[in-house]
Amino acid sequence: MTLATLPAWHRKLVAKKWDYSQRRRPGRPPTAAAVKALVLRVAAESPRLNATARAWAAFLRSQAHVILACAFFTSGRLWSESIGA
Repeated sequence: MTLATLPAWHRKLVAKKWDYSQRRRPGRPPTAAAVKALVLRVAAESPRLNATARAWAAFLRSQAHVILACAFFTSGRLWSESIGA
């Protein structure tokens, strides 16, 4: 191995990594149909997942006034600082 070997390997690695000759579509690759079918089947067979979603929705409903109060407090504070009050 010579001193030039390691930089050459690095150049090749970087060239492969940043090669955009095969323009890929932006975003996440599509999910396989088999995976989609499995996820839908597990969701249908598992009532606990549905109960968890209902519990989360109930939690959000019960805490909505606090969440909104925090949002308005932040907005009001930002507004009052921006006008120099």
